[in-house]
Amino acid sequence: MLTIGLFDLYCLLACTVCVAGLGSKLVRLCAAVRLTPSVPSPTPDPRAPAVGLAKTLVRSLTGPFRSFCARANPCWTVGCFAYHMAIVTVAVGYALSLGLLAIRLGHGQSLPDVLSGQPTPDAWHPSNILALIFGNSEPAAARFLFGRGHRVFVLATDAEVVFAVAGNLCLLCTLFRRQMGAVLHDLDPAASSLRRAGRFSGEHMVVRALIFLIIQAELVARLRLWPHVVYVHVFLAVSFLALLPFSYLAHIFYTPVALALGYRRRRDRTTA
Repeated sequence: MLTIGLFDLYCLLACTVCVAGLGSKLVRLCAAVRLTPSVPSPTPDPRAPAVGLAKTLVRSLTGPFRSFCARANPCWTVGCFAYHMAIVTVAVGYALSLGLLAIRLGHGQSLPDVLSGQPTPDAWHPSNILALIFGNSEPAAARFLFGRGHRVFVLATDAEVVFAVAGNLCLLCTLFRRQMGAVLHDLDPAASSLRRAGRFSGEHMVVRALIFLIIQAELVARLRLWPHVVYVHVFLAVSFLALLPFSYLAHIFYTPVALALGYRRRRDRTTA
């Protein structure tokens, strides 16, 4: 009981650190950003057609990726693409799990233990609730959350594991070769001879190693090798959340703001 109690405390502490860190980021963002009207391009082309919302958002998301990353370092590019595909799949799965958990609890259903699938007095422990969300591919969690569709959900999220393994291996390979930020190929004719050796980042390596362990825990869980690995998964996941506001992962928090500003610049033609 003492071990479970300490684990619950750690889960709550990690989530509190994450919320507090993101809250401080939000306060600083509100104090620094002033969304003033954009100044249109001084020499707009009247013949240029208006750019729609969807096309502008796609350009904002893929423009820097296509113009630099895809040309400079293919291994890093493949890793980033696969890794972000996995992140999107994971985020959708967690959001669905959280929403379905709230709906089922709202309908008065008893909360099950993530291992046995049976309602127990300990089912309301923070560690068990988080295990139902982060371990949504576990048999008991999947059946409780998704009902008859649990097999479909687990099969659909198998693609997430494939993308995560491939993407993380490419990114780790790039880091080990000290090629982060490297320019290994021609960017365009004007910069045909430009090369950059790249660098090693300890911060990125720590985050990548943590994500690699989370992936391994997910693989062990899906292969049914050790039932209690779901708690290891929860420990690693909440540790990841605690690091999120204080590392380069904070860019996730700023993504909506970057998209909004990028859309506005391209809409008003103040960027190429």
